[in-house]
Amino acid sequence: MSAANRWSDISDQTWFDTYGITAAQAAAVADGYPDGTFRPYQAVTRAQFAKMAVKGLGIPLVAPGAPSFSDVRPSHPLYAYVESARAAGILGGYANGTFRPDAPVTRQQTNSMLGRFLSEKELEAMAVIWGLQLSYPSLDAWYRAEGMFWLGVFTDLGEVDGAHRAGSAYLVCHHVVRGSMSSSRYWLYPVSSLNRAQAVTMVLRTLGAVDEVAPGAPPAPRDIATFPSTPSADRRPWVSGKAVPGGTVTLFDTFGGTTRQIGQILAHDLTGDFSLRVPPEGALEEGVHVFTLRVRNTKGLLSDYSAAVSYEVDWTPPTAVVTEPPDGALVSSGRPVFTVEAEDSGSGVLEVAFEYASGTGEPDFQPISIDYTPPYVVSWGALLLPEGEYRLRASVRDEAGNLATTPPVAITVDTTPPVAQLVSPVPVLPGQAVLTEQRRPLFV
Repeated sequence: MSAANRWSDISDQTWFDTYGITAAQAAAVADGYPDGTFRPYQAVTRAQFAKMAVKGLGIPLVAPGAPSFSDVRPSHPLYAYVESARAAGILGGYANGTFRPDAPVTRQQTNSMLGRFLSEKELEAMAVIWGLQLSYPSLDAWYRAEGMFWLGVFTDLGEVDGAHRAGSAYLVCHHVVRGSMSSSRYWLYPVSSLNRAQAVTMVLRTLGAVDEVAPGAPPAPRDIATFPSTPSADRRPWVSGKAVPGGTVTLFDTFGGTTRQIGQILAHDLTGDFSLRVPPEGALEEGVHVFTLRVRNTKGLLSDYSAAVSYEVDWTPPTAVVTEPPDGALVSSGRPVFTVEAEDSGSGVLEVAFEYASGTGEPDFQPISIDYTPPYVVSWGALLLPEGEYRLRASVRDEAGNLATTPPVAITVDTTPPVAQLVSPVPVLPGQAVLTEQRRPLFV
């Protein structure tokens, strides 16, 4: 046997290329033989298939003291596997109380066994069998309504025994049974025997389909974001993220100690992307809101809540006042002290923009500087106001984008010093001291 292959008579690559499974997966379902072979094309007996199903599908082993079938006694080497498959409800015997353990198992018999197992998994998880549009209380009810849709394409449908049609149709629906094509037609070959490689493949396909029919609760929505970003004055933001494709996403808002549902949308069928806007009737009140989301998948299962995302609504503008200079001030500098006191009880002050306008007519305010942290003080930079009359104001914006503007204050810039001349006492020559006998000389 080649070191690269698990068994001498079938290569690992053949398992993958022909059956779509790995040799390791096959080994978890069926044992090989002591001589190092697998004998992939050897027909499978009913008892051997019971062992494959029990091992591959994880059915618990039981070994009752009293046998269920007259021809499978406790001494039979596969007794526990036959009894376990029977206890799981996936196989039965014949009317005379026998099981016929050494008879070759047919394709339609394996379809019934695996179809029962898979449909029971769906019923356990979902309480119903889901069809194309509706749900049904049992496998038989599903088959009566939709089964022929799946079996009708097969040329040899008439050879399928009525007792095996529901299980066969169910496995076709879930891509466990795919049929064979010959002469441009599809065939089931329901009464043909199944070889060991085919039986292993059927069991593994059934196991893989369990996640499809009984998927469990879907994961919670993720990558949640709001637009606009928080904080904002927008009472109807967009909430976006990702969820299970095709699922129904529900948006919840917790505010003031109360949680309410405010919207629903279907996630994209392929990507799972969604973007939901808060509807008009759900417009948000001012304050901090906490968004969470859940998704219900197409099987009706509901996820946990997503991670919480906060969104602050703030439509109240900040308050601000110019604290220096006072209105009507006469200042002697072209860069006067200019300070503002600003507050915001909601999202907080983002910035204070200082502005000026020259003249006394219609003001045309120009920017000076912006300050982001208190105390808010102008930075004149290279700007120097010439003498004249001006108005100063500040525009204050909060984190939510609300804007407030202070009332302007008027100032007059006068940088020219006064003219003065000493007329008494007067020195004879410039710079000379004046000699006087008066203790209180005239000083003009």
